[in-house]
Amino acid sequence: MLQLWKSFENFRGEAKITTYMYRVAMNTAIGFLNKSKRQQHIIHKVTLPDLEEEIDVVSKEQSQRLQGAISQLNVIEKGIVFLFLEGNSYSEIGIITGFTENNVGTRMSRIKSKLKEIV
Repeated sequence: MLQLWKSFENFRGEAKITTYMYRVAMNTAIGFLNKSKRQQHIIHKVTLPDLEEEIDVVSKEQSQRLQGAISQLNVIEKGIVFLFLEGNSYSEIGIITGFTENNVGTRMSRIKSKLKEIV
């Protein structure tokens, strides 16, 4: 929230405010993770947002396998997957991450293949 507050004067209105908020949050998170890596801190587990509350036992097992597979992705790939799971389009993900829409599509295709191999 602090980063969003500090950077709000840079908002040009070229995208939706929510897209801008995602971008600030994503860049802040990536910066934090990079700083943490330099300080030798390790993040052990990544959880999927609000999915476990709504699923039955079989789906819960599938969710856990997917969660484990996602945790093996790199930071950028995780960010793209989470943005996709939250319902953002490739165009919106591109604006948030700074990639082109086509590049997001290519990355998602590769990420899906990677997740299939892991699972």
